[in-house]
Amino acid sequence: MTSPAASAKPLASYPALKGRRVLVAEDNPVNQTIARRMLEKAGITATLVSDGHQVLERCERQRFDLILMDVQMPGLDGLEATRQLRARGDSTPIVALTANATIESHKTCLEAGMSDFISKPFRYQQLQRVLHRYLGAVNDDPDADGTRP
Repeated sequence: MTSPAASAKPLASYPALKGRRVLVAEDNPVNQTIARRMLEKAGITATLVSDGHQVLERCERQRFDLILMDVQMPGLDGLEATRQLRARGDSTPIVALTANATIESHKTCLEAGMSDFISKPFRYQQLQRVLHRYLGAVNDDPDADGTRP
């Protein structure tokens, strides 16, 4: 029996991901690089910022399909940045990135308005699950978008 992770298709094989825009809010340069490489390999345009203030500024100027948000950043943290985005009416899916994988931490992220949660250091399969869920990459049906008669 094959595990789901072993049978998962590479992200790059999902055309629904090509050209999507993901904002990565992460203050650690190593984590930024890892996230950017994983996303770009899938054909996703990754924009990197390192604090919550930059998140708010970028979201004023540009629309993103998904935000990967570190919870603990200098200045304005990810929880408060999320609260402010939601108060503005921004409904972009926001996925928390945190090393604190407790149930309480997960609950706090959801209460702040985040959509989902990934524990750091995150793995390819965790990112794949989130991209499938929020960017529609799971659909293998070429007619699923309704463009064919």
